[in-house]
Amino acid sequence: MGTVLAAWTLAAGIVQPGSAKLQDLVVNAPAGWRLVQEAWSEGTTFALFSRTDQPNVYVRLYAARGPAPEVRDFFVNGSTVTRDSYDESRGGQQWSFVETKKTSNSRTTHVAGFTLEARGGSYYGYASGPDAQTAKQAAHAILDASRTSVRESLTNYGYTGQKHYFGFAEQLDGFMGNETKFDVKHTHDIFTTTLGGEYKSNYLTDTYVDGAKIKGVWRRVGQEIKPDDMYVQYSSGHGFERGLGVGVSYDEIRDNALGFKARETIVFIMACHSGGLIDSFKRKESEWKNFREQGKALYVLASSRTDQLSSTGPGRDGEEPGGPNGSAGSAFGHALWKALIGHADGFVDGVADGFLALDEIDSYVKHKTKAVGGHDPVSTGSYEPGLIMNRVPAPRHELLEDPT
Repeated sequence: MGTVLAAWTLAAGIVQPGSAKLQDLVVNAPAGWRLVQEAWSEGTTFALFSRTDQPNVYVRLYAARGPAPEVRDFFVNGSTVTRDSYDESRGGQQWSFVETKKTSNSRTTHVAGFTLEARGGSYYGYASGPDAQTAKQAAHAILDASRTSVRESLTNYGYTGQKHYFGFAEQLDGFMGNETKFDVKHTHDIFTTTLGGEYKSNYLTDTYVDGAKIKGVWRRVGQEIKPDDMYVQYSSGHGFERGLGVGVSYDEIRDNALGFKARETIVFIMACHSGGLIDSFKRKESEWKNFREQGKALYVLASSRTDQLSSTGPGRDGEEPGGPNGSAGSAFGHALWKALIGHADGFVDGVADGFLALDEIDSYVKHKTKAVGGHDPVSTGSYEPGLIMNRVPAPRHELLEDPT
């Protein structure tokens, strides 16, 4: 899975509106904005701010010791510079700006990138919006709300909740056997290590998996999980219009996920007809449609529409050296794995910042799955599109690919 990075603690994915503390910079969420996420990884602290009325308008702000990076180096995959290298005074500091735009899947995203060096540290980030004016105004709003502080650099934001990962793969003989196993292994190896937040591992792949065992894990996690906790689930195997071949229905998966009442719930599912899970969640949309406004997150991504089969993957892949046939995963699992190890970085807005957000993962997986397997992943939920899920586990230049 590439180089394992130093300690990563993903703070609660959704936090209350307030102040972000990044090295010597303090940012108070201005009116109409809220602080969505705070975390740190390998010496880099970051904060995500989102417009309360437009979730696709958000600002990512990073801080690290040492020289500031060259912001232009983060713009990749067809990102076009529309205004280059100009300075503006914001929040009492002189920031350097670059403006870009990127079109992907008929969606154009404008970005205002900015950087600052001060007191031996570097501060940089990106404001994203549907047009240049909105992106620039977003950057101004957050930077104008910033001020320098004499506080020491913070490496822990006091997150006391727990993180739970549950992955299960149906054991299949021959056809897709390795694919289902590696589908789960890949997400497990991201989320349960320092790359994705060191989630507590619950893992069913090497034993016979059935409904009783799955529900047993759900009961055990349910006894532990609390409102501030985070939950990620990935499953891979046969599926039908109403449920999985291992003996759990889509309604049971939905009711269990919603019943946990976690702050952040992420569900990935690879199965034929797995869009039935999306249909199931939509039947209870009244229970979760306001999660984002309540400071919570729900995101569900299924490998195919309810009326579609899900396909096999490419067999082997060079980024899984020495793996058996099928180790590249199913078409969907392969796309998700590629997204999580960095290929999705910059896919939406052209900003390859070394971190992967939900909107990047969502857009890339849908594109890549269609290209590899010919079917259409579908998603639903109530969440911040810019919510960062994990860090890229290897240098960007080793992972970037042309998305076309």
